[in-house]
Amino acid sequence: AIIRAITNKSFTELNELNAYIANKYPATQLIHSSVDAAANRDDYQNGCIDLLYFNDFRSGDYLNKVLELWRDKLSDEAVVIIHNTNWISEECDVHVFWNKLQFSGIPSFNFLHSHGLGVLLIGKHCNNLLLQLSDADTSNDTWTRYSHKFQQAGQLLEINCQRISLEHRLDLLHNALSDIKDSKSWKLTQPLRKLLNILS
Repeated sequence: AIIRAITNKSFTELNELNAYIANKYPATQLIHSSVDAAANRDDYQNGCIDLLYFNDFRSGDYLNKVLELWRDKLSDEAVVIIHNTNWISEECDVHVFWNKLQFSGIPSFNFLHSHGLGVLLIGKHCNNLLLQLSDADTSNDTWTRYSHKFQQAGQLLEINCQRISLEHRLDLLHNALSDIKDSKSWKLTQPLRKLLNILS
């Protein structure tokens, strides 16, 4: 199961997102809830979640609390992904929480590019390749190769997201400009604009 808790979207945006997910990923459910409230839902039984992703948390203490709320829901193959594990800032102390996890005995590894992405192998029977990465010396060739490929994939995705965002903003600007040009005030002031152009 992949669960996404969302609180900062309008109902229109949520409806659009729900329709997209239902079409592309029918096995995925979108929950309009806080992440800790979602953990207490009765329709998610213990041991049913294989992948849990904590995105953009800023407080390590709160993240620890939420992880404990979800722990019983995780399956024997569960992987937990944590964002901001390499963001060292007054705004965010997730890296402190992550560093403490390194001494917990839970297999893990950490991609250091951008703000960091930690991979926590909580399940008792996790994927063998992931377990090998958790045991690997981060200076060896295998780890370096995987880390570099993952970094390249992340950078490409970030560039594509930025492009889509810019295209969306450009469409909004074009639509706003069209609305202005179609407005009555724009047409009424056309002679004045022509005169200003001549005078300039």
